[in-house]
Amino acid sequence: MLALGDTGPATAITISKWPAIIPNWLRGDQLMTLNIAYCSNFTDKGMECIAATCKNLTAIDISGCTRMTDESILLMASCCSCVSHIKMAYCHGMTDVSLHHMSQELWVESLDISHCSRITDVGIHTLVSRCNGITELKVAWCRHITNRSMHFLATECKHLQLLDISAISSDIITERALDQVRASNPTLSIVKDSHIAK
Repeated sequence: MLALGDTGPATAITISKWPAIIPNWLRGDQLMTLNIAYCSNFTDKGMECIAATCKNLTAIDISGCTRMTDESILLMASCCSCVSHIKMAYCHGMTDVSLHHMSQELWVESLDISHCSRITDVGIHTLVSRCNGITELKVAWCRHITNRSMHFLATECKHLQLLDISAISSDIITERALDQVRASNPTLSIVKDSHIAK
């Protein structure tokens, strides 16, 4: 609450705590990179503020923001059309719907969805069928990602340089499927154990 006026009764003005609904609010309009990783209390409401004000974002890291849902990606994709580098590892609430929103609105070049256990081959197919310029894809511990996704990458993505499939069994993603991806991307580096690689 703000009290205005030097004489007489003060006039009370209630201002919303959500900048998203403040007209012409310019704070953050020049921000290009945003890292709010592991802000565990950050929710979709916070993303509403970012989407409304940070129109020039090109890279965002929301890894570990476990209270966010697919709604956050819808807000970001709809309002921040320049975003091409996204890290959302450990966002357990995200599903294939998030990748659908990205495919509809963004040109994604790098994506980290490690430990997003609800994302499947369907989401990968939806994304790469439109964003075939992806150069880095991290799907470590995403055990619903299978040979089908490798087939999609081999046929759709010709610029892939890094693929992280750590902790996904060779029974789920076979060496034969990886060979198909390598054939389409001769300079590709495949990481099978990111913990050791680090």
